Amino acid sequence: MPYRTARVTDGAADDSGHGAPDDAGRGASDDAAHGAPDGGVAGVETLTVAPGVLEAIVDHGRREYPREACGIVAGRDGRAQKVYPLANVASDPVRRYLIDAGQQRAALAAMRAEGQEPVAVFHSHPRTAAAPSGVDVDLAYHPELVYIIVSLAFDPPEVRAYRIDREARRVSPVALQVPQRAPGQGEQA
Repeated sequence: MPYRTARVTDGAADDSGHGAPDDAGRGASDDAAHGAPDGGVAGVETLTVAPGVLEAIVDHGRREYPREACGIVAGRDGRAQKVYPLANVASDPVRRYLIDAGQQRAALAAMRAEGQEPVAVFHSHPRTAAAPSGVDVDLAYHPELVYIIVSLAFDPPEVRAYRIDREARRVSPVALQVPQRAPGQGEQA
C-alpha cells in the first residue's frame, strides 16, 4: 500500500522536496534535507519505525474514511513497533478525533504486557494536509510522544510526524526512518 512522506528514510534523507513545515510554518530548511550520520535527517529528531507500521496506520485511515482515524503506536527504546487502531468517539468524527477511553486503557495494558510503551499517537486528516491543526496543538497533552498524521487528501496518502509542545505552541518535524526489510521478513504482527 503506497504512501508518501517528506521525512521517511531508509537510511538516507528523502530528497522529495516536500519538507514538513517548521514551527514558523515554512518548509523544511536545506539543512534538514541532508542525512545525519545515524541515517536520519541532520538537525531533526528521528523515530525508527518497523516495516509495516506506517502501512497499518494508512490502512486504518482508509477504513475509517471519511471519519478521522486514530490510535496509538507502541514500541520500545524509542522504536515504533506495533499499531493499536482505536475507535474515534468524537461528537464530530469527520472533523475531530477522540480516542475511546476504554480501548485506550486496554491498549496500554496490552503494551505493558508485551514490555512496550506508547511512542506515538496517530490520527488522519481526511481532507486536509498532514500538518497539525490549531486544535491538534491544543489537544497535544503528551509532549513526550510523537504525533503522526496521515492525510488522505492526496493520492497516495501523505504521512508526517511531529513533536508538539502545546504549552510553547511549538511544532517540530520528526523524521520517520523505516529500515529495509531483510529477505523473508514479514509484515508487522
